[in-house]
Amino acid sequence: MLRHMAPTGPLAALAFLTTVTFSRWASAIQVASPPPPRSLVRPTYVLAFFGDSLTDTGNTLRVAGVPDPAVYYKGRYTDGPNWVDRLKSTLVKKHKVKVFNYAYGGATACPSPLISGTYPFVKDLSNQTEAFLADLKNGRIPYGKDVKTLPIQYIGSNDVTNTLGAAMLSGAALDAGQVQSLVRSIAACRLQWAKTLSAAGMRDIVMLPMVPMHMAPKVPAAYKPLVLQ
Repeated sequence: MLRHMAPTGPLAALAFLTTVTFSRWASAIQVASPPPPRSLVRPTYVLAFFGDSLTDTGNTLRVAGVPDPAVYYKGRYTDGPNWVDRLKSTLVKKHKVKVFNYAYGGATACPSPLISGTYPFVKDLSNQTEAFLADLKNGRIPYGKDVKTLPIQYIGSNDVTNTLGAAMLSGAALDAGQVQSLVRSIAACRLQWAKTLSAAGMRDIVMLPMVPMHMAPKVPAAYKPLVLQ
């Protein structure tokens, strides 16, 4: 039976020297190891939301105490998490995600004297855009090679309901031409948002289509066919 014999004399010194040399060499390799390839670096996805009550996750609650927290869920205009919450909860399972939400309940795509005069705390799309650009400039929103920023816009329904509601109250019915003019105005305001962000360096921009307004309870029955067109 062979027994393991510990080296003695010169052999012991050689074994010790070899061990020390190898340990230092291994440490040097660890220190000098190059960083992982950029393809392995997980990018951070910055989602910036612009919109109205369908997208708001607490902005109007913070500035004005609405919607009623006893009825609505944590500043959402719903009885639970809204689509922004659900999108984030899905993405964070596989990606690094930061969310910046500029949406306000009651917001419009185009400036509205009715809203700004009655609810001055509500920021319309142009005001939301200014807030986003300010955050981008002052560094609040991360920016760099490993950051992918995606602005997402979902707005316009309040422009329609406010205009139709005002017409109903005044007794002056809108004709097809006026409704079409309204639609063109909303489209122009939404497109201006995209142009502004593109000029600021944004390369990926999402504009979600408006909700089917002809099905909304707030749209008077007399206007549903016009809105559908």
